[in-house]
Amino acid sequence: PAPTPSLEAGWTLHVDSSEGYAVAAPQTWNVVLRDAPTFDADVKAINDANADLGRYFKDGFQRGQSSGIKLIAAEPRSVLSGFVTNLSVFKNDYGPSDSAPTADAIAEAKLAALSKNPAVSDATQQHVALPIGDAVRITYNMKPADKVAAVSAYLVAQDSGGRRYVYELIAGSTVTDPGTLFGRIADSFRVL
Repeated sequence: PAPTPSLEAGWTLHVDSSEGYAVAAPQTWNVVLRDAPTFDADVKAINDANADLGRYFKDGFQRGQSSGIKLIAAEPRSVLSGFVTNLSVFKNDYGPSDSAPTADAIAEAKLAALSKNPAVSDATQQHVALPIGDAVRITYNMKPADKVAAVSAYLVAQDSGGRRYVYELIAGSTVTDPGTLFGRIADSFRVL
C-alpha cells in the first residue's frame, strides 16, 4: 500500500476500500462513491440542495456505469458558471497482466477517440510522476456550449492477482489555473 498522503487544509481524503483506492478533494465539494451503502441517500441529498447538481450526479453515474465509474466529486458553486468543476474516478479490469494493454496503449486509444470529437482541441499525452508512481496524463480543451473547459485524465495501471487494473482520474474545470487543482487531486491518489 502507498503511504497516506498528507493533505493540505481544506481537503478531505475519500477512501473506497471495496475498489482499492483513495483520492482527495476540496472539503467544499460534494462527493459520492458508487459502491457506498449510502449512494442513493447521498445523491438525493445533493439533488434536494441543488437540482441542477443532483442531475449532474445522476447523469454522470448513469453515463459512466458501463465505463467503470466509481466516484464523482463536484464543486457546487460552479453549477452557476455553466460548467461543473468536477472529478470522476473510473476503475477497469483489462484482463491478465501478461496480455493486457499498457496505460500508454489505452491513452493512445483515448487520444484517437478524442481527435474525432469536434468539441475537443489541443489533446496531448505525456508521462508524469505521481507519488503513487508512473502515470499517463492526457490533457485537452473541451468546448461545451459557450465555455472552454480544461480537462486532465490520469491513467494509472496496477497489476494485482495476475490481472491489470487501470484507474482513470478525470478532472475538468473552467477555473483560471486548473493545472494546480488537477495536480493536487492526482498527487493525492493512492491504491490501497
